[in-house]
Amino acid sequence: MIINDYSTISKKYAASDNSGTAFLAFKHIESLIKKYSNGIKALDYGCGSGNSSLFLKEIGLDVNGVDISKDMLNEAEIINDINFSIIQSGALPYDDNSYDIVFSSFVLFEIPTKNELIKIFNEIYRVLKNNGIFIAVTGSEEMYKHNWLSLDANYKENLNLKSGDVAKILIKDVDLVVYDYFWTDADYNEIISNTKFNKLESLLPLGEDNDGYNWIDEKKYPPYVVYVLSKNI
Repeated sequence: MIINDYSTISKKYAASDNSGTAFLAFKHIESLIKKYSNGIKALDYGCGSGNSSLFLKEIGLDVNGVDISKDMLNEAEIINDINFSIIQSGALPYDDNSYDIVFSSFVLFEIPTKNELIKIFNEIYRVLKNNGIFIAVTGSEEMYKHNWLSLDANYKENLNLKSGDVAKILIKDVDLVVYDYFWTDADYNEIISNTKFNKLESLLPLGEDNDGYNWIDEKKYPPYVVYVLSKNI
């Protein structure tokens, strides 16, 4: 079940960017890619309006973006020199062993079941080259509990969340409410264990004084988690 209607919110969503609290989601991505990959051919899975694809391009990668929402891709296509394609969830129009890197940000928590998540992971595994990496950024278990600089999670829907429950959050800078499925770290690790991926590491990025933001709870609690997985045959 799709819980966000991107036909009505795509323009607002496109107006948000990777600043504020979202800065932490991307803070370590370039260094992780340099640490684990020598390749530059990248796929942005669930690219949305293209902000994440543009980020990947700006750090020197050759990027294609894919998404299930044509409305979101309409916003993305104003970005030059990146090819964007519509897909069905868990099905990619690419040959086996096509990409050095697959990146996905703010996508996994929009998937309603573990089985569908496993299907998506397996399809990403298929299109990765041997020794390719999959970097996924999603909400941490802390995301719906605290006070953030550019997110508001203070909703009754977020009390006592259990795996698979729907959470509610406000993106403050564009006054946009979106909904996510709540998955724990244990859930994500269970999903990973049901694929052929090797888990290289996971990170819980925190805000620091030198980030240039007046953090609220970001210095004490991580709003996001970053999983780094590899395909080794």
